Amino acid sequence: MKSQTENRLVDPSQQPKKSNSNALALLNLGLSCRAQGDLQAALAHYDAAIRLQPNFADAYMARGVACNDQKDHLAAIENYKRAIALDPNLVAAHYNQANAYRALGEQQAAVNSYNQAIQLAPDLADAYANRGNALIALKKPRIALASFNRAIELKPDVAANYLNRGICFAELGDPNAAFADLGYAIKLNPLLAEAHAKRAAILAQFKHYKESIAEFELAYKAKPDLEHLLGQLLHAKNSSCDWSNYTENLDAIRLKLANNDEVIQPWANLSIFDEPLLHQKCAEIWLNNIVKPGQDRKRSPEKAFIQKKKIRIGYYSPNFHDHPVMHLMNGVFQNHDQDQFELIAFSFAKKIAGDYQKNVAKSFSKLLYIDEFSDDDIVALSHDLNIDIAVDLSGFTDACKPGVFLKRCAPVQINFLGYAGSLGSAQWDYIVADDQVIPPESRDFYAEKIIYLPDCFQPNDVEKGISSASFSRQDFQLPQHGFVYCCSNNLYKITPPVFDVWMRVLALVPDSVMWLFSQHALGIENLKKEAQLRGVDPDRLIFARRLPSLADHLARYRLADLFLDTFPYNAHTTASDALWAGLPVLTCAGQSYASRVAASLLTTIDLPELITSNHQDFEAMAVKLAMQPQPLADLKQRLETNRLTTALFDTERFTRNLELAFRKALDRHAAGLPPDHIHVS
Repeated sequence: MKSQTENRLVDPSQQPKKSNSNALALLNLGLSCRAQGDLQAALAHYDAAIRLQPNFADAYMARGVACNDQKDHLAAIENYKRAIALDPNLVAAHYNQANAYRALGEQQAAVNSYNQAIQLAPDLADAYANRGNALIALKKPRIALASFNRAIELKPDVAANYLNRGICFAELGDPNAAFADLGYAIKLNPLLAEAHAKRAAILAQFKHYKESIAEFELAYKAKPDLEHLLGQLLHAKNSSCDWSNYTENLDAIRLKLANNDEVIQPWANLSIFDEPLLHQKCAEIWLNNIVKPGQDRKRSPEKAFIQKKKIRIGYYSPNFHDHPVMHLMNGVFQNHDQDQFELIAFSFAKKIAGDYQKNVAKSFSKLLYIDEFSDDDIVALSHDLNIDIAVDLSGFTDACKPGVFLKRCAPVQINFLGYAGSLGSAQWDYIVADDQVIPPESRDFYAEKIIYLPDCFQPNDVEKGISSASFSRQDFQLPQHGFVYCCSNNLYKITPPVFDVWMRVLALVPDSVMWLFSQHALGIENLKKEAQLRGVDPDRLIFARRLPSLADHLARYRLADLFLDTFPYNAHTTASDALWAGLPVLTCAGQSYASRVAASLLTTIDLPELITSNHQDFEAMAVKLAMQPQPLADLKQRLETNRLTTALFDTERFTRNLELAFRKALDRHAAGLPPDHIHVS
């Protein structure tokens, strides 16, 4: 949720001391035309006034306002600059110029102009508020807080000021203070949708989905076109398996995407549509909001490749701690050829104390915490460190920083692993894939060129330990003799069509249960209700708590008989974990990257029989493997054999292939060639 910006455009309030009366009359005519919405007539009158009086600062300032109304922020700034050159004390010109810089995404220039306005008018509350917003965008919330405090001191009854400060407190990691300010903003203005939406987002962050949904719905009622709001509401509902109005919401999101509306964040979009074209469009819409008009002119100069003894790889992520992405990548980091590559980690998140992070850090020459750095700061730091290849491990997931890559932090930039789809811009030169997740016929749905690895695109850590704990089914309230299906995916991946299939399977397989991993009370309650509605005893859904030890979590997979995958967002790390623990995974492969990951894993480990292409076949196979023990036993035996003899869990092999891909990409750049599809054999 963005800060609420006042962004008021201040009309001229000071008449020049020696103004030409005809010029002043033309200026007033222009102001009247603008008030009536006739911007072309307004500009014509301002131009006529300037012809009569070329040093007419207020006319240039008014002209800037009209250009701003037309979304021509570059022209607006040029006019404000001319006004300021003629009258450096024209507060409105400094303030409006700052707003135009913000509209272009030039936050530091905006801060500088707000400072000028504040120096001339120390009580201009809106300048403090918007300076704070610009500082938030620059990832300087501690400095921004003073601006918001001053804005509130000057205007204690303006709801937007409390909204802004609430967002600032959220950025500072103080949700209680944020919640209090947002609540006061709502008290002042109960229809302030942005405040309701931000409160909802904080509640969702702490998995208080019932309250979060209520807040999102209040925001939606007040302002249904608020950017990303419908998508956030749907994701909160899906995260608790509240499927009320599910189809209607999907239809509305599809329609809004067709109209280029910012209705849903790309990451949430992956879990509801199996349409790579729609995923690409959503990513493009998201980026169009990040890249403001004219911003490309300020893109950082491209850093040339400098031949060094070692290729310097920057890995960029908020997840250098105990996280699924690191569970997959840690073995790669450890297996990188240290004689050929130097690894530098750029952490978008604050340092998290713990042994896991310490272990990850050992593979890097530097682990830099840049959570409070602006995009420009990170780009400059990357250039100073002569990063050759920037690997984006976050994409559009939480705490991502796509602006860093849009501004070019390295000669070669790669979208890898953290986001299962295109990022919608060729500023990421490549996306790492294989011919399962991106078949050749799907290339057009990706802005990036494809790096095709020879096996699976997804790395795995062969050193990932499995506990020797002797768990029994009784330990997890599982039936001693019934067939146990399981799925450890997050609840938001369970869609109504998937749940329909699961319940039909349970109905057809006597004494079977579905074992899910969740402690979320509302989600459990909703799923049990949905089972009842489908004629299945809710007690056949069994929910397990998350275990603090990954090794224990892997060990308990052995209590299940078959992992049932979700669609359209497959199991990714969870599928690897299940296979590593010896549990077969049944999947349904679709058209999108996110819906083909499990198929890639199963192909690489040579279990293609577990890949289906529609829900009907998925259901039939799930029933068959429960009712006919021998085929499942054969699959389990093959899985046990293939775990260590196929490529899926060969971390060293994967790392060598990835390094070869990196070299090929860098060689193309060094030769002056544009990115192109790369096949590693």
